Amino acid sequence: MASGFERPYNIRPLIKRFFVSTEGGATEPDYLKRLNGAVGYGVVRIEPLSDRQKSAPSHVLARILKVEKGKLRKHDELWCVIDRDDWERKDIQTLIDWAAGGQGEIHRGFVLNSPKFELWLLAHFEELTDNPNVTRKAVVAALCRHLPDYEKGNPGLKVTLTGVREAIARCRQAYGDELPAEGAVGTNMHVLAEAILKAGETE
Repeated sequence: MASGFERPYNIRPLIKRFFVSTEGGATEPDYLKRLNGAVGYGVVRIEPLSDRQKSAPSHVLARILKVEKGKLRKHDELWCVIDRDDWERKDIQTLIDWAAGGQGEIHRGFVLNSPKFELWLLAHFEELTDNPNVTRKAVVAALCRHLPDYEKGNPGLKVTLTGVREAIARCRQAYGDELPAEGAVGTNMHVLAEAILKAGETE
């Protein structure tokens, strides 16, 4: 006779879902897919939302708002990820306000990369600096020293849990967990990455 404490057959635990609206239409989605593979598709599902033709913060927000209006599950997480680029402060503030307005059991988060997402990729290889004179070109040049065949949309980065944990530690040491201040170099991408890793560990 079956015990009342046995788990019924063919019933799997709910997968933790992260919906991530990105400014970049290639590099960021590619990285998130590789990260999902490293964590395990069976326990975490990352859904990158991107459009190469619509990268402005307003479009990034519109994509996540469309998801938010749909059918979500308890503890789903919604994130927006953009580079500082030359966007005006008011455009970035709109995303900050959206993230801060979350309530209930659906988490909202916002990642700002300054000057660009490649700074997070670079953290997989070396210590980072808060030097305000670091440019987009300098970040890519530094990354290419580790990934000679790097190109946007196909960075060639092998994403491992060890590498991600090292990147998280380096970013936290260099920048803390807050959004980079206006005019400063930094990223809080590690906050999102850590949330994904923790979801994989607890599911």
